[in-house]
Amino acid sequence: MEKKKVLKCVIDEEGKLGVFAIGLVESPAIQENWVALSEHKFSAEVDERKMLYGAAMVPNKYIYRIDEDTMEEFYVVFDEDTIVKCSQMFLKKNMQHNHTYEHAFEIDGCTVVESWIVESEQDKSRHFGMNVPKGTWMLGVKVDDESVWQKVKAQEIKGFSIEGRFSELQLKAASTSVEERILKEIELLFA
Repeated sequence: MEKKKVLKCVIDEEGKLGVFAIGLVESPAIQENWVALSEHKFSAEVDERKMLYGAAMVPNKYIYRIDEDTMEEFYVVFDEDTIVKCSQMFLKKNMQHNHTYEHAFEIDGCTVVESWIVESEQDKSRHFGMNVPKGTWMLGVKVDDESVWQKVKAQEIKGFSIEGRFSELQLKAASTSVEERILKEIELLFA
């Protein structure tokens, strides 16, 4: 069975590395879609709240990547400590207005208005029907741009994808077996 390298992403204490924007994408690499809320939860009322709630970063989740220069396949992973630091630094640097569409171009009219780390089973994320592990960075994004909101409603974009710079530490080789990756993710959910 082929093995792929796993890189643990970390940030520096000086604040030169970390998350600098939140992408709105059709297929989030963390495989977690957001919930788009209208005024009365999930109804399609005219008076919509235009809020998106979803995971930005999930701890210990293997995220598949391909090096565009070498075409080497690998995984990246973030631990809980790095996720907490990223979430705090993102807000400290006033980056809550930095959003992109499919990582291709910047968009205006979206603002992170809620940010929290999942700490227990009684987390707000459960209220929205999300089952993410402890240590997940959750966001609430207000969408004021009507063209972006129309893409949300049409399900052309479905989740968050962070944009950032990180140092990478090689951990180990990982199996590419789909069954083994699923079992690992299940283990992490119940850890």
